[in-house]
Amino acid sequence: MRQILALPIVIVLAGCGTAREVAPPPAEAPKLPDIPLDIRRCFVGVVEIPDRALSVEDTERLWKIDRARSGSQQRCGLRLIARDDALREGWR
Repeated sequence: MRQILALPIVIVLAGCGTAREVAPPPAEAPKLPDIPLDIRRCFVGVVEIPDRALSVEDTERLWKIDRARSGSQQRCGLRLIARDDALREGWR
């Protein structure tokens, strides 16, 4: 008698596919866009100091170059952060 009651359940379940067959294929993970080249080029590093005794003029010139680079790198860093924030807002 139990076999007769179980028969309709078995028939219904036989028509079901496995989870592997029913699940849709995995979607490709979205990729972040590349960092723009103008931002990549901003981060050039610090001023190279020559291996010799520096004059006062040398020191002042190198310091000015370093300050200009530092300001430029800070602006680039802020642009990179703003870009990242904008990307995160639309990210799924």
